[in-house]
Amino acid sequence: MNARRTLPGLLIIGLLTIFSCSSPTGGSSSSGSSTVNSNVSVTSVTLNSSTLNTSNLGTTWSLIATVAPSNATNQSLTWNSTNVGVATVSQTGLVTAIGYGSATISATTIDGGFSASCNITVTQPVTYTISFNPNGGNGSMSSQSFQAGSVVKLASNTFTNQSLSFIDWNTSKDGSGTSYYKQAVFSPPSGSFTLYAQWGDQGRLTGTHQVTFTTTGVGSFQAGQLSIYMDNTPSSIQSSLDSFMNMNLPYSKTYTMTFTGTVGDSLFASAIDFVASGTATLTLSAYIDGVLVGTQSSTSNSAPGPTLFVNTF
Repeated sequence: MNARRTLPGLLIIGLLTIFSCSSPTGGSSSSGSSTVNSNVSVTSVTLNSSTLNTSNLGTTWSLIATVAPSNATNQSLTWNSTNVGVATVSQTGLVTAIGYGSATISATTIDGGFSASCNITVTQPVTYTISFNPNGGNGSMSSQSFQAGSVVKLASNTFTNQSLSFIDWNTSKDGSGTSYYKQAVFSPPSGSFTLYAQWGDQGRLTGTHQVTFTTTGVGSFQAGQLSIYMDNTPSSIQSSLDSFMNMNLPYSKTYTMTFTGTVGDSLFASAIDFVASGTATLTLSAYIDGVLVGTQSSTSNSAPGPTLFVNTF
């Protein structure tokens, strides 16, 4: 009799125990808390350039590193150069060329150690020499060095000749080569070469040269005519200088001209019509191989009319 009463009591106790143990698995809003991880990891880094080249020491570039994803928590970088004797880099990505050779610049992320690089090449420029030959004259001149692709201004002639005047320079002794005006400004061909002094009476030009005419001014002008005289005869080159009208100034035009060294060479004249009353000023200049050789200005203070410029070089 007592044994039958004890069994149900044991069953009830077991059920209560099961209920009590399973209760937490259902989740209780009043017990425990969850932690959210907000860190966003870096997955890659890139640079805005992969190759940079120069032949000029002191050249600088600004490398820009882009970290992905853009919302990465730690976007810090370290910058490094494999050859600081060629190129240095600051911790902001500023690269400076300080020597000839090659170097690799890299940016590495602190988070994950991802890296991107840029190859730097600093090439030593090739240097050439212009030698000067008196070609029958007297004296000496130092050679002149230049780098490929550079613009050169020839040194002043210091040779002398007792009976003849210095005219210009030529790549051939007999004057059949390329001519260069005294103190010409030009881009030499690659390679070293010799310039021979050319001598003649009264120092008149010989050979083929680049002749440039420029105009500047204020006021109103009518298109005029530029006439170039060779040997006291108007040359076949005559230009209206296109756009004096409507104040399209300054204006510049270059001609390739061959001179014969006679007395009539080197004269130009330009007739310009002022078309408005009042003050108007025009300046006409001539250059030979980049060297200013003559300039003339004219001003009209009253009625319209033509003005004649005459200049010699």
